[in-house]
Amino acid sequence: MPRRIIRGLWPVGILAFTLVISGCIGTHGIKSQGSLLHADSLATDQAIQSAALDAHWPAAQWWRAYGDAQLDRWVEIATLGSPSLALAAARVRQARAMAQVAESAESVQLQGNASLMRHDWPEDQFYGPGALADTRTWDNNASLG
Repeated sequence: MPRRIIRGLWPVGILAFTLVISGCIGTHGIKSQGSLLHADSLATDQAIQSAALDAHWPAAQWWRAYGDAQLDRWVEIATLGSPSLALAAARVRQARAMAQVAESAESVQLQGNASLMRHDWPEDQFYGPGALADTRTWDNNASLG
């Protein structure tokens, strides 16, 4: 057998061997370490219930209580680029409107076109005397689709 063919069979042989060995692997005996907790077993005593009642909305500048100039600067930088709720709502409305415009291109469309053209045929050096000399013709066209 030529040497090139033998070299080409090595990866195929390794792949076949791997597939055969992986078919022998079983999953029996492997059990999950986690289990679901029932709601009744969770601690919902007085401490948790009173904490929920005592919770208040934080003050407007709650971070100033720490007295940290670096934290003040970080919050200032973060809020400079932060949009207001009104601006965020406007962006959502704009995105919805753009989505509706894109969707409208896929819906049924009706187009119409009409044209009325009147032509007065002169008797001059270009047209000369003839059947259309000094007459008026109409070229009307309408389409709907």
